[in-house]
Amino acid sequence: MRKNKTLIVAITLACAMMIVSGGCKSKSSKKRYRTLHGIIDTIDLKSKTVSMEWYNPKRGQTMFIAGRITKDTEIYIDGKLSDITKVKSGDSVVVKGYKKGSDIVAVKVDIVRTAKSKKIIKRKPTTQPSSKK
Repeated sequence: MRKNKTLIVAITLACAMMIVSGGCKSKSSKKRYRTLHGIIDTIDLKSKTVSMEWYNPKRGQTMFIAGRITKDTEIYIDGKLSDITKVKSGDSVVVKGYKKGSDIVAVKVDIVRTAKSKKIIKRKPTTQPSSKK
């Protein structure tokens, strides 16, 4: 009987420690993904960075933002798997990525060049809409 109580206490403590250790992870360790629509500005093949022009609705202005392309980044051009060497300045792009420290890391890059692809990927405007007075 005493062995059973000791075993139950040991199992309970082990379960409690697993719950506590798993529950103490900070929320900041989770990646917050964001998707931006814009136009490719510059491509640096050596550092594998790409900058793009996009409209920031919170600031009400067009801005430039740069991100890193990693070996795990998926790059699609008109729906077909591609690579960074095929990316051109002026390409219409939809980028999904996350912030890692002060860097922005691209997870998926969708480049739209043909009219058929533009219908598939609904683009948000990269410039502020004009107001009619």
